[in-house]
Amino acid sequence: MRSWLYPPVLRLDLLSVAGEAVRIDYKTIQNGQLFERSVNARYYHLHVRNTRNFPAATDVQVLITRIEIPGPSGDPQLAYVGELPLRWRHQEIYPILRKIDRATDADLFYVTDELLLRFTPLLVPNNFVAEYRGPSRFWITAVAHGTEAASNVIRIEVAWDGQWDPGEAEMQRHLTIRVP
Repeated sequence: MRSWLYPPVLRLDLLSVAGEAVRIDYKTIQNGQLFERSVNARYYHLHVRNTRNFPAATDVQVLITRIEIPGPSGDPQLAYVGELPLRWRHQEIYPILRKIDRATDADLFYVTDELLLRFTPLLVPNNFVAEYRGPSRFWITAVAHGTEAASNVIRIEVAWDGQWDPGEAEMQRHLTIRVP
C-alpha cells in the first residue's frame, strides 16, 4: 500500500563537469600477435538516484533520447532520436536493468589523449554517431526509466575544442559541459 501511495522518485543529474580521470588498456590481436596499449581518458557520468528510501525503483535504465548538433545558423538541429540505453559504470558486473534504492552512475562518454570523444551506449545504431574527432558541439537529452517511475529529463550541452590535457582544470577549458 505504501509503495502505491509513495512510489519511487528518480532524479537524473550530471555527476561532474570535470569528469573522472582513468587509464584505458586495450588488447588486440593482429596476425596472431597480441598488442597492448594504454591511453589516458576522462569519463563523464550521469548520476541516477531514488530520492525516496523506500520503495526501490526496479528495472531502471538510463537512456539517451536525443542528440542535437549545430545547424547552419548555429542553433541545435536533430541528429538522433530514439531510446538508446547507456552502460552502467562497471557494467560487466551489473544487470542491464538495475534496481535503484541508492544512487548509481551511468557512463555517458569519454575523451582520450588520442583526441577521441566516444559515447558509451550498450549498442550503436547505424544512425548514431558514437565517435567524434576534432572540435565538436552537441546537445544530449537523457532520462532514466524504471517500471514504477521515470526521472526528470536532462539536457546537456557539450563543447569540445578537440584538445586534451591531463589536468582537471586544464581539461575543463577544452571540454565544457553545461546543464541549462
